[in-house]
Amino acid sequence: MCIYYGNQNDLSYNNREHIFPAGLGGNKMLPIGCVSDQANALFSPMESILMHDSLIALDRFLFGPGKRGSLSPQKASKSNIVISKEDTDKLVLSYTSLGTPYIIPQYYRGDNKLIFSANPNDGIEGFYRFIEILRQFNGKYKLLISNDVPKNHILVGCFKGRYYIGTSNSKIETEYIEREIKFAIDQFKIGDIKHAISHVKQDHDFVENSDIARVYAKTALNVLADLQGESFVNQSIFNDIRNWIIRTPGCRDFFNLPKIDTKIYFPEKSHWCVTG
Repeated sequence: MCIYYGNQNDLSYNNREHIFPAGLGGNKMLPIGCVSDQANALFSPMESILMHDSLIALDRFLFGPGKRGSLSPQKASKSNIVISKEDTDKLVLSYTSLGTPYIIPQYYRGDNKLIFSANPNDGIEGFYRFIEILRQFNGKYKLLISNDVPKNHILVGCFKGRYYIGTSNSKIETEYIEREIKFAIDQFKIGDIKHAISHVKQDHDFVENSDIARVYAKTALNVLADLQGESFVNQSIFNDIRNWIIRTPGCRDFFNLPKIDTKIYFPEKSHWCVTG
């Protein structure tokens, strides 16, 4: 895709562009010189939304691929952390990878109860590591809101260097969270450890917005550039959609999906692109 962003004389063209995003398994690239470094920087956060929050994300964390298109289980895609329910209705913070749900190290504080959870494979050491991570709480966290969490109850979890707070209070303050964490650390003690296998029910919210649509459009132009060549997609007839992709002021809005002929056969798990 030939996206020229800003003053062409000031751009560098060292990066190569995957025709389909690598996170979707795309491994074929356009030649060097088709995409500017600035354009790649512009698209990166939009592609992140596509990978983690769009409808396509559902397939990714059920089937893959993972990081940079890898099919390795070690690099498998992971869903967003969500507030979920075990089959006992116990609330937990969990994610899904390759179709399997996993809970993260966490604690739940409710009415007269404080429950710590960790990966059973980590044994007692997993709980102590979790407590040490809680001691390092830096005031930065991702807030997860759900009406399933009773008032004045809270879930606090840590995963991959990030803190997650589950609550029904959208106006919760950092000072309150810090007090809750201190209380949990002070009250922590190893008592009865239960090794439980439970089904986890998750609710995920997916979005389809104009930023995601711009990634779809970028991919479509990438396909055209691969099939027809750079000079073809540089024609003026593509200026409107190209300007929309990079959000040139005053550009038209192309946020719509074309009709798809369902009689067309596509190989299983193949890449395909439809333009309209």
